[in-house]
Amino acid sequence: MLNSLILQNKDVVVEIYQATGKNIFTSDEVKEILDYIVGVEEKKLAEEVFSEKLYQKFRQREVDYNIFYEELYKIKKAVDELILKQQGEVVNLLLENEKYFHELYAVFNNKFVKVQKEIIKNQMHSIQELSTPVVEIWDKILALPIIGTLDSYRVRTMMEQLLEKIQEVKAKIVIIDITGVAVVDTETANYLIKTAKAAGLMGCEVIITGIRPQIAQTIVQLGIFFDHFITKDTLKAGLEVAFKKLNLEVK
Repeated sequence: MLNSLILQNKDVVVEIYQATGKNIFTSDEVKEILDYIVGVEEKKLAEEVFSEKLYQKFRQREVDYNIFYEELYKIKKAVDELILKQQGEVVNLLLENEKYFHELYAVFNNKFVKVQKEIIKNQMHSIQELSTPVVEIWDKILALPIIGTLDSYRVRTMMEQLLEKIQEVKAKIVIIDITGVAVVDTETANYLIKTAKAAGLMGCEVIITGIRPQIAQTIVQLGIFFDHFITKDTLKAGLEVAFKKLNLEVK
């Protein structure tokens, strides 16, 4: 009964909605929302498609989330007012309308959260790229300065950047500098070894620099060894080794 009531009185609902003051939805948009909640477009307009359309309206209006939500609520209240004008028992109709709009709110909210998560994910990816730059400090020599802690996501991003750069510049030597890594535990050490091995598979010789006394002691205590890689205490010392290996001389 509610479906037919709404469909037969869409113009009335629009009129009630528009009488509430300044609105962000046009009359056609209100009717489109009404068609969706009663299921007229259920077959030809899937939820994902409608949620995208609704979200695009939100972006186009350039309003706060709460304001957009309030506008949807105003449409719901307009339908409530239509129901209250009917004769007879209207409680069930009001409850049914409550359910319809609860589902509509969920559609919009789920889309909003999904988009925000994607934005945050992309921002985090950009931050990770900026936090671990791969620098060509000399012809055929790359430096990968690592600052802060390492996790699986950051290591994956770091490794992708490094391998792409190795291929791009045809690097022969990679210097992984861990001066900015405060603590080296088993997980961090394994991440470093994994990255160094990946560079080695690309034909590069790997030099790990920034091995301070306390870090060297920790690595030994953990039973982890960098036997296949050259290790130095400073980036400068690592560069000197790299220059010698490539028969380079800085004057």
